[in-house]
Amino acid sequence: MTVDEFNQVIEAIATGRYSWACVLILRIAGYNPLHYLPYRTYRRLVKENSQNSVSSQSVSDKPKDETELDLHPAQQPQQDDLKLKQEWLMRQ
Repeated sequence: MTVDEFNQVIEAIATGRYSWACVLILRIAGYNPLHYLPYRTYRRLVKENSQNSVSSQSVSDKPKDETELDLHPAQQPQQDDLKLKQEWLMRQ
């Protein structure tokens, strides 16, 4: 984690944007936030924070869509976890 990335997380926490801080931490750690947050929530957070925050990142540094956030296979959810989630959703 670079100093700039750390400062972005601290700024988000200090301004009460805890969900955004979680997104930043997941991104910095190399995880896909969409594996942990609902799509609509993630998109809302990205939209709100792209308007509100002045970031040192350029637009080209940010992923253009969620497919660019693909991860190393070791970081992908396990098949068993995915199967359990699908079964749970079917019961709802």
